[in-house]
Amino acid sequence: MDETINSYLTFTVNGGLYGLHVTRVVEIQAYDTPDATPAGLPYMLGLIKHRGHVIPLIDSAAKFGMDPMKIDDQTYVVVIKVDNNGETFNIALAVDEVREVVNIETDGRKQIETSYKPGYVAFAAPTDGGLAMILQPDKIFTDTDVISMATIAQQAGQNK
Repeated sequence: MDETINSYLTFTVNGGLYGLHVTRVVEIQAYDTPDATPAGLPYMLGLIKHRGHVIPLIDSAAKFGMDPMKIDDQTYVVVIKVDNNGETFNIALAVDEVREVVNIETDGRKQIETSYKPGYVAFAAPTDGGLAMILQPDKIFTDTDVISMATIAQQAGQNK
């Protein structure tokens, strides 16, 4: 992550405010019903086509340990870059609402006690929209998650 850029895209998931460094955001798009997968992960909504590739669409709320999202006409998809052992993957996150890009300077970052936060939250930051939990995309998904999603996407791509 380029720390010289202090810009973060903020979005909501089940009422919580989250953010991602802008260098990890590939695209924001309207939600479209994904293709179903025969054997998916509990937080995987299905597969979508993105720039000629098939990528997983994740229910962000379910992945973050909350009740599954209620998909409606306000739901958006944020395609992000995730690095796993030197290999980069695109993964789509379903989010309730995309808010804005905010600048968060180093001195505006609030550390959270490790025992109170999941490992994929880097820090909290006050914004006009509330306290945003800034995510570390590479830590949201385990190696097993990435391998499972890649296998499912690859199998689906071969069946088309």
